[in-house]
Amino acid sequence: MKDLVMQGNIKEGIYTTETIIAKYAHIERRSLMKVINKYSENLKKFGTVRFEIAGHGRKTYKFNEQQATYLLTLLDNTEPVIEFKIALVKAFYELREEVANQRVLLERNKQINKDLGQVIHEYLP
Repeated sequence: MKDLVMQGNIKEGIYTTETIIAKYAHIERRSLMKVINKYSENLKKFGTVRFEIAGHGRKTYKFNEQQATYLLTLLDNTEPVIEFKIALVKAFYELREEVANQRVLLERNKQINKDLGQVIHEYLP
């Protein structure tokens, strides 16, 4: 179950889509869309419900971790749904950790570059 979550731009953050949820929870996208539409106001309580327009005017929803978690609580606990819940939680956690590690490395590199710049400035007029 690779690619359950993706990292978007700064506004999007880490997200999953309704297509991924439907596929791995083994439910029809149409059925999932009914749940999404029915509980759309509740989903908005966890942040802006983002989407992009795909072919033929079809929306692809992008759910953040809290929205996806809430949405999964609304589904029946069939075996595929339970397995997907576990995998999705792990995927969000792993990508969040990866992003945090990248930020730490970026900050370290910034400091190294500053230090190197100071050394060059001191020794080369």
